[in-house]
Amino acid sequence: LLVCGIANPKPLKEYLLKNVYTYYQKDYGDHHIFSIDDLKEIKERFSNISAKQKIIITTEKDAVRLAKFNDELKDLPLYVLPIRHTFLYDEGEQFNNLIVSFIRNFSFNPTT
Repeated sequence: LLVCGIANPKPLKEYLLKNVYTYYQKDYGDHHIFSIDDLKEIKERFSNISAKQKIIITTEKDAVRLAKFNDELKDLPLYVLPIRHTFLYDEGEQFNNLIVSFIRNFSFNPTT
């Protein structure tokens, strides 16, 4: 069961389509704050899956939001898929250089 509350789940769903036989999903809006009712829905949806081998998969972002239900989730097979961030147009190195340059040249002068 994929539990997903991110803006663009398309790459994640494509990954699952390539790597698992089948999956079900429970989608939420981006930046969703999970409630106890959401947790009940997730648990119910998971229990209704008839497969013998099943897990719950979520993103790092959603796992942080679900962490408040640690006690309720501890007996469930919940796994977190890490998401690798990339920069458009391969500009990651340029971004890193800007940050390093800013830090090296930073000066704090509270009197000005």
